[in-house]
Amino acid sequence: MTRMVIGIPSATKAGALPGVIQVTKSNELLMAFNLPSMSSVPIVLSAAVPSSLPLQKAKFTWLGSDVLSIHMFSSREECLEQVRTK
Repeated sequence: MTRMVIGIPSATKAGALPGVIQVTKSNELLMAFNLPSMSSVPIVLSAAVPSSLPLQKAKFTWLGSDVLSIHMFSSREECLEQVRTK
């Protein structure tokens, strides 16, 4: 299990939400975190482990849907570039 933070300035005064990432035995990545308004119920998202490592980017989804998804990038610059192209 690896601790991580999700940078979401509008979600909390601290500017980030703490969480964890873990690899399952079935080669899935799980990301778990709590929203400030739902501190007792964790949000759990999943992503497939890519064939090439180290992991450069990933898309974590809730139940395989785009209803709730979080993209992970290897650098701040890559993240900002993705936002600019949308």
